[in-house]
Amino acid sequence: MGRCVNCGKKGLFLRLSWRHLCNECEAQRAREERERKREEEAAKIMAEYESSKAFETACTAYRDALAGENAEAIPEVEVAMAACDAFRPALNAFLASPNATDILAKHFEGQSIVYKLPDLGYVDIKRMGGDQVKVSFDSQVERVERLRREYAETIENTAVFREKKAALQFVPVTLTEGAEPQHSDVLLPIQGKNITQSTPVSRLSNFMVIDTETTGLSPTENEIVQLTAINFVNLVPTRAFSTYVRPRGEMGEKAMQINGITPDMVKDAPYIEQVLPSFSEFIGTKVPLVGHNISFDLNFLQASGLPATAYYRRTVYDTLDLSKKVYASPSNKLTYLCRHTLHVIRDDAHDAVSDALATGELFLTICRRRIGEL
Repeated sequence: MGRCVNCGKKGLFLRLSWRHLCNECEAQRAREERERKREEEAAKIMAEYESSKAFETACTAYRDALAGENAEAIPEVEVAMAACDAFRPALNAFLASPNATDILAKHFEGQSIVYKLPDLGYVDIKRMGGDQVKVSFDSQVERVERLRREYAETIENTAVFREKKAALQFVPVTLTEGAEPQHSDVLLPIQGKNITQSTPVSRLSNFMVIDTETTGLSPTENEIVQLTAINFVNLVPTRAFSTYVRPRGEMGEKAMQINGITPDMVKDAPYIEQVLPSFSEFIGTKVPLVGHNISFDLNFLQASGLPATAYYRRTVYDTLDLSKKVYASPSNKLTYLCRHTLHVIRDDAHDAVSDALATGELFLTICRRRIGEL
């Protein structure tokens, strides 16, 4: 006599399944198994979804964190810094997700490799036995932590730079009425001095930074449209001289695109011969002159009639040449060095005042690299 092990039903002719269940119990058990499989499959799909979602969140945070390296505005840096803060928790959430190893394991075969994952770059992946894998994201974590420090420094340094610029005391520009235009095709060579560990600090505490914006690259064919000098006293920018200059010739389209100076901005400005005496008096003849590619600025000033006493046999430092000696940088342009060496973002690059202040700060940074604290 057969007996169902589930419901206890008995009968001489009772038909039982291989699990010793009657037809009703077997059907119920089959329904329960199908439901369990559906639930398991749904849970697996959800786990895969959650792991994939966590992986994408980590990738997005990593991409956004790296994007700040080329940010051109402080709000962009702040977004990147927030992404840096989000990356580690997002990465931990992914690694703790149920299917993290499955997502990573499908990307490789073998025992140990360095694999380039989409968006996250190269990671160390090792098979520990069976389907177990160990993944190291140390390089990504270290990079994001380094970037976060740089972003914080950029935000702070940019704020300090703006404060220094706002604190500059601009001297009145005295115009020399009736001055005749001067022009010279004979330009004295300008040779910048080097800075070494033996350079006396006393020579570097006080200096004058000069910067010009021009209508082109030729000092004999083009003209100055903005002229600036900033006096650093005891390493601090204090007084500034700055004026727009009206050119007699046309302003080139390319030059306007670079420096942002338009004809309307200079149409009522004085001519260069009217401001050079005042400029010459401001920069004096004693403290060193500093500039980024300073020979460019001094050549334009020479061609415009600046007295030789203002620069001849005077100590000159060129931050363009000095930066090439100090930094292994892919670019030695002032804008690039300001962004990646000073960690300062400027929204007024190629404005002569901003460029002169940035050049002065770059000069001080180079001095500290060469000879230590000033």
